[in-house]
Amino acid sequence: MPFQLPAVVESDALLLREPTADDATALFEAMLGDAESTRTLSFARHRHVDETLAYIETARRAAQAGTRRTWLIVDKASGALAGMIDMGISLPRVEVGAMISKRGGTRRRKSSLQALRKLIDWTLEQPGVYRVYATCAANGDAHSAMERLGFVREALLVNHEAQPNTGRAAADHFLFARTRPCVAQPDVPPAQAQAVRWLDTVFGDDIERAIELARRAQAAPAPAPSAPSADQVVALDDICGFDDEGMPIFRPVGALA
Repeated sequence: MPFQLPAVVESDALLLREPTADDATALFEAMLGDAESTRTLSFARHRHVDETLAYIETARRAAQAGTRRTWLIVDKASGALAGMIDMGISLPRVEVGAMISKRGGTRRRKSSLQALRKLIDWTLEQPGVYRVYATCAANGDAHSAMERLGFVREALLVNHEAQPNTGRAAADHFLFARTRPCVAQPDVPPAQAQAVRWLDTVFGDDIERAIELARRAQAAPAPAPSAPSADQVVALDDICGFDDEGMPIFRPVGALA
């Protein structure tokens, strides 16, 4: 099954859930329409709640396509929005972005960072994910939290993104990442890989037994002119011989010997 991000994440204090149209006004007022929260973002601050509605719809479609997931960080005690997290999937890497509401207070910001840390930890443990990364505006304050989230600063990206809310056509960003080792898989010769796939289709997981049966059938004397056994049918109809590595050579059923 392809890697999928969860739709809901919950901690003792916070609920991370996907935004809906009903969240548009609160999201606009708490973050996307707030000048300070959006100061160093790569898109312009929303001027009207309709822009936030369009943003939520775009996030919904990306989640359906399996390419990106967006969560609102909701304070469970008050129901207020404490922030927002999004992750873009392009395996083996996942890009993470986050906004913490400037109106949330110190307690909510700390809880939001703890929830983000746990979500990143979980993501990096998933099959196929070997890199989680983020870029942070060099003239912003988000990069100060990256090391606390376990990230390593890899580079300074000069003139990386526009910053329309500060009037910059291009602004520098820091590149942060967390990675885990990827053990290289041994190369499998194409002929052997084809044989294994065929045997797996016919015999399920018992590949070694299937190869042994084929070898015995190949070495057995010619059968008497009577109904062949199941093992012999495999040898007569599908296996022409063995290559230099001892792997069976296949032919279509019914082909001439």
